[in-house]
Amino acid sequence: MKLILGAYSQLPQGTSDEEFEALLSHQLSPLLTTIYNNPDYKVVLKLGNNEFEWFEKHHPEINMLIHNLANKNQLELLSSTYKDAVFSLIPTHEFANQIEKSTTYIRKKIGKRPRGLWCPFQIFKTSLVSVMDLSSLDYIMISQYSSTQNSVLYNKPFIMNELGKRTVVFPFNDKVSKEIAEAYRTKDSSEHFLSSIRKIVKNAMPSFSTVMINMNQLMYCQENSEIFNILLSAGGKGCMLPSEYLENHPVSTGFYFPDGLYGRDINATGLNSLSHNILKDPYLTKTFNTVNSLREIVKSYKKNSSARTNLDYHFIRCESGFSYMPAYRYNSDSKRYVNRNFAQIFNILYQSPSQTIPVELYEDSSYIPSKLVIQKGFAALLSQRGSSINLFTVNMADVNLVMHNGPGLYSDMIRNTTTDKVVDLGSKVFECKKSDKKIFDYVFSTTVDIDDNKIYLEKHFRFRQYSFVVEYLVENTGKGSVSNLTLESLLNISMPERTPLTYISTDNPLQKAKQFTLSDKSVPLTVSIMNDFDTEYSTKEIDHNCETYLGEKVFYQYTQIKFKKQLDMKAGEKISFSSVFRVDANRRR
Repeated sequence: MKLILGAYSQLPQGTSDEEFEALLSHQLSPLLTTIYNNPDYKVVLKLGNNEFEWFEKHHPEINMLIHNLANKNQLELLSSTYKDAVFSLIPTHEFANQIEKSTTYIRKKIGKRPRGLWCPFQIFKTSLVSVMDLSSLDYIMISQYSSTQNSVLYNKPFIMNELGKRTVVFPFNDKVSKEIAEAYRTKDSSEHFLSSIRKIVKNAMPSFSTVMINMNQLMYCQENSEIFNILLSAGGKGCMLPSEYLENHPVSTGFYFPDGLYGRDINATGLNSLSHNILKDPYLTKTFNTVNSLREIVKSYKKNSSARTNLDYHFIRCESGFSYMPAYRYNSDSKRYVNRNFAQIFNILYQSPSQTIPVELYEDSSYIPSKLVIQKGFAALLSQRGSSINLFTVNMADVNLVMHNGPGLYSDMIRNTTTDKVVDLGSKVFECKKSDKKIFDYVFSTTVDIDDNKIYLEKHFRFRQYSFVVEYLVENTGKGSVSNLTLESLLNISMPERTPLTYISTDNPLQKAKQFTLSDKSVPLTVSIMNDFDTEYSTKEIDHNCETYLGEKVFYQYTQIKFKKQLDMKAGEKISFSSVFRVDANRRR
């Protein structure tokens, strides 16, 4: 059997040390040791830049071993996007830039330039062919299985032509990948899994085959590393690298891989594209559209300027593909990595006031505008739909306090306490106008019909350096009195590490309060909410289960504070009240 054997990992920034250690001890270290002890064995390897960085910090000997094997021509590295950004989610003109950053990083770290390209999560774009020459890469490595079409495509290396450009595509065997994905999904015993791999090697392998091992999907069990010995014992003596194959074998033409999802890295059931997944998820839609809207700002900065360089640096990290994957939508750790870079982008924009900053952004495909407010201490995205703050990035701590799918800050509803009928204002489109021509003051208004009552609601947002004020004006525009309505306002606050909520009360501390404080253990941040009225309130913490490579894990999402204001008004009567939201450095640190 002639064999091209490869292995890959795509753990994102924000992955726990436990997962990195499992990757190293369960998969990568056994593979590299086997290759080192057998000079005839050769392997293709793809690791992300953040994995090289983690090894450099915790196990520098691994990078030294990779360097040694690469320079002995036993190991060939694959380049990719710099932070595993998915090609289908970044502008086409950024492809070459992303690939070159990754290629240069690996060359400096390992001492040898990569020869091939890996598409993160095997999401393929045909326009990649046009940048392969520019990137000085010889081939693209991708599965022969199209999950978009649910079919196995061509099984041998071929030359792919696209708009006058050409490159070699190495499709790799799907039988092994399918067994790995199934074992990962069911957490199958290593004995049963390895037995299946032996049968494939014995009965189903052709005389030539390319195999790529997803090491992340095998991390759950240390014994799974035996897969490398099974494959190498069958074909290790005849192992070759893709570059060696291209030097010694003719490559056919006339085949073509279309855009789509390939391989078994993500569960693509019911998924036509990654964009389809983003459109189904409000948080992902907001993140994706905000990144792309802000990218337009970069064009107004001079190339090679320090601000432009810094913006490019953080945009690349915002586009990390992991947080867009279907199975990891509730992985708070990887989301925070993206949002830390959001905070840095907003901070750069604040320090460059002469540049054109868009006042309006669109969070979804409905084209309902949101107002972008950038202050010294924070950046906020104030949505006209619902009149709530759907992004609140605190610059001093590099965190986004609205990092979830729930309603944003100060999302309101009106409830009839007699009938329990609720009008959720989160879906209503408010009228919006600036206040006194001030850039950072906005007034939102709407009219609410609930049962036989008609209520006019106005919310005036006043933004300052480290705080903002929400001034409510409620008017009974109906003909009769109102006595059974309450205005309920939600604040869903995401903190990196939950802490007990504290409050200052003038009456029963379990029912009414005027001030709430939420601090964080891991970042120097305290949030204070101060109301000018006694508030009946309730709190709860929202968690979500999320799949990780070591099994399911519970991730904290946000703390919900709900306060209520009784609306007791005669016909034509108005009432007003306000709430102050402030962020401060955590003095307890």
